[in-house]
Amino acid sequence: MNRDLNLLLGGQLVSQVGDKFHMLAVAFLVLKTTGSPAKMGLILFCSVFPSMLLGLISGSFIDRYNRKAIIIVADVARGLVVSGLAFCYFFNILSFPILLVAQVVLSVCTAFFDPAIPAIIPQIVQSDQLTRANSQAQLVSGIATVAGPTLGGIMVVWGGYLQTFFGLGMILTALLLSVINIAGREARFLFGGVFGIGLLMLLTGLIYFSGVRGIVAFLLIFTLIGAAVIMAGTSFRSILQKDVSADMMGRVFGFVAAVGNISIPLATLIYGLLMSYVSHGVLMAISGIALLPTSLAAYHIFTRTSLAQAANQSIKFEFSRKTD
Repeated sequence: MNRDLNLLLGGQLVSQVGDKFHMLAVAFLVLKTTGSPAKMGLILFCSVFPSMLLGLISGSFIDRYNRKAIIIVADVARGLVVSGLAFCYFFNILSFPILLVAQVVLSVCTAFFDPAIPAIIPQIVQSDQLTRANSQAQLVSGIATVAGPTLGGIMVVWGGYLQTFFGLGMILTALLLSVINIAGREARFLFGGVFGIGLLMLLTGLIYFSGVRGIVAFLLIFTLIGAAVIMAGTSFRSILQKDVSADMMGRVFGFVAAVGNISIPLATLIYGLLMSYVSHGVLMAISGIALLPTSLAAYHIFTRTSLAQAANQSIKFEFSRKTD
């Protein structure tokens, strides 16, 4: 690509590996010192709720000011906070309230950092290179997903394996998308990726019902889910970057980040409650079955809307040409 993109992705790689390593360390520390899942849940809440709220307004700030400066300031601030926690731990003055405050500050910085990354990419690459640039950004996320748990070394064995192979699927697919050109086919890859996730979730439920408990089958499925996530995520970013004007990019990706931050704790809460009454296999199968028709319907609506917009633009062009 170009020097600016390489610098952006290099910084993002270091940042994301640090983020995942930090969250694993905090989770281990809280569970080890308090033994309280409730306190661990409170840490998670403080890690996402501020960015969830600010994501609805941080986009306008990103559109108004220098996005490069916002990325640098937000990431430096996060580095200082994590360094401060290490200092407190070393001198034995780290407490649970300090951890909570730190997570809130980190979440605030994330509310500005995360949407600024996809918002700045269209400024440093050409339109026909957006998909490849986004796939490389997703490649960074995949590497961080593998490297973070590996470096942390503190996850339960099953969770570590699943996370690692999920990241492996992300990496391989991101590499593939950085080589092939899917320009003009982003919608197919977006909704096809969602359909694939649904199919794989359904397959996971069926395997669970069959009595299979060997880890190999599940590792393969999680690798494919990681691949499908990257297909959908890369295409989604590219579609937004092509259709949204530059002065609105920060607002749009800020809103997208807010929705994502809302969905994570909400899904954790809902599935945590359901798992007390329904088996894992049933939940996976039902979720997969729900995604299959939803993705097909969404693709149909998106395609129909796009064709209607293209027809309207063609009519307007013909009218303006004749009047001229």
